Amino acid sequence: MMATNGVLSREGGCDMDIQKKSHDASSLLTWRDVSDVCKCGRSKALRIIHQLGPVYVGRQPLLPDERLRDALQAGIKIDWR
Repeated sequence: MMATNGVLSREGGCDMDIQKKSHDASSLLTWRDVSDVCKCGRSKALRIIHQLGPVYVGRQPLLPDERLRDALQAGIKIDWR
């Protein structure tokens, strides 16, 4: 995952190999999943989840895998404020 001017792109060797699934519990990613895919820490993974629009289960923010897949192809713009 390469960060350039607040944009993460797939050029850095992101391991995004998630199969397209219907919306079930297995298609929702935790911050640990995003951290593994994007090779980043907890804070950046949570920032990515909140930037792309989380789905909450209880108090836990989860990210549908297709949102991350689409964002990685387009580049993720992160607001660090």
